[in-house]
This record gives sequence, structure tokens and C-alpha cells, in this order.
Amino acid sequence: MDDAALVEAVHGALVAALLAENGQAARPAVETATLRALVADRARFTRASAELARAFVAWLRARNQFVFLTTEEKAALVPLFARSLRALADAPGEAVADHVRRLGAWLRAALGGLPPEVPSAEYLAELQLELLGLRPEALVPPVLDLGCGRSAHLVRHLRDQGVEAYGVDPQAEGSFVVGGDWLAFDYGRARWGTVISHQGFSLHFLHHHFGKAEAARRYGVVYMAILDGLVPGGSFVYAPALPFIEALLPAEYEVVRRPLPAELAESLAWVRERDPDLDVAHATRVRRTTPG
Repeated sequence: MDDAALVEAVHGALVAALLAENGQAARPAVETATLRALVADRARFTRASAELARAFVAWLRARNQFVFLTTEEKAALVPLFARSLRALADAPGEAVADHVRRLGAWLRAALGGLPPEVPSAEYLAELQLELLGLRPEALVPPVLDLGCGRSAHLVRHLRDQGVEAYGVDPQAEGSFVVGGDWLAFDYGRARWGTVISHQGFSLHFLHHHFGKAEAARRYGVVYMAILDGLVPGGSFVYAPALPFIEALLPAEYEVVRRPLPAELAESLAWVRERDPDLDVAHATRVRRTTPG
């Protein structure tokens, strides 16, 4: 068994244990001798511990699209998984239950517990354009779709119509898409004609506006980086609206909103419950009118 397969087996068993009602599950189908050999090799052991931490973060984000972890919170997972690997090699009978206890404590500290399942949804390209009030022929290229989804429906739809389009999404695969985090993406300066994000970037920003201060700050910084990446005359078009930041934009940006359909507006009722004065049930177009 190579190290990648070993990490996959251990990750799967530990996740199953975390989800088990009694916190118990069969230990990984990996021979103790194999685990001991890995732990004894410092380089392999270090890589495996980091890979287990990354795999768990990816699983969390796939489970709940709004999961945000600070650099410190992610870093704390590496020694946690390193300890579990050592325990699996030395005392496998107790290792899994101990891992679940320690990981549960980390989850409570970082996220208030295991987050509920809120997976990302993918929408038909035509629906996204309609809700945002966009026509492919009127888009200023190049176009960037933030949160394009694994299938990148909108990117493929626009390219089929001759529009230069690209996508960014952690789960993205294929040509013209980047499988990365929109918080780490380099938007450049005066690079994009249109940036689109339907039920993506702004929905996450809105969620974190009511949550972690660090997450909200990061989203605010990236929001301005997106605007800085627009060419003069370019637009950032998204839904839901973000009135708490749109009202603070400098004069070089023109903000136009259009109401969302009633059924989509109703899905944002949770925002009204938290802040009755915050009206986010709009699609927003932020247009850069001058070079800045």
C-alpha cells in the first residue's frame, strides 16, 4: 500500500468514526506494521499527517459550503492527526475513540461543533443569467465565474457562444477553470471585463458577515481585490446583495440593484431574522466607471 492509499484508508475510517452515533468504528484496514514503518520515517510521517489534515478540511468544506477556518485552526489539525497516526501504530484498539474525542474538541472550538450538511448547489447557466439580468452578448470579456461548480455550466455555456470565460471553484475540473479558493485567487489589476457570482461569493460573504470576524475581514479584502481586477467599464455582478459594503464604495463604482424573484428572496429569510434592516434580496451590478 502506497502512502496515498494509506492516507485515504485512514481518513475514511476516521471520518466514519466521527459520524458514527456511538463514536466508534472499525479501525483503518491498514496493517499495524505498515503504520509503524510510516511513523518511523520522519519525512513520510510528516507528509501523511499534513495530508490527513488537508483531507479532513476538504471533507468539511464539501459537507458545508460555508466552513471557514483560519490558518491557525487548520495548522492545529496537523499535530492532531500526527498524534492519531502514532496511536494507530502503537495502540490501535484505543486510537480511534481517542481521535474522535480530540477532533470533537477541535470542532467545538473552531466551528461550534460538527457543521450541518449544506452542500454547494449548481444552477443552470440560463437561470443564473436570467436572475442576474445578464445577456451573453452584452457581457464585457473576459468573464470570470466565481463558484462555477464542478461542472462549470455557465463557463461552458458562455464559451459555446463565443464569450471568453473562465471559472474558479474548489471542486472545478476541466479546461478554462481553476480548482482553487476564491479567497486565494489572484484577480490582478484591470484584468476582467465581468466577474459573475450567482449564489456564490456574496452568499458566503453574507454568511460570514454574521459569523467570524476574521472570515468577514478576509471576504471584505477579496471583494475589493475583485473590484480592483475590473477593467474600466467592467462589472462585478452577484446575488444576493451586500448593502453593508456597497454603501461604502468609492465614487468610481456605480451600484445598480434589481429585485430577486419572490421564491429566491424567501430563501434569504434567515438574513431578515438576524437583521431586519438588511435588505439583501437583490442582484447587484457594481460597475467600474473610471480607471481609479
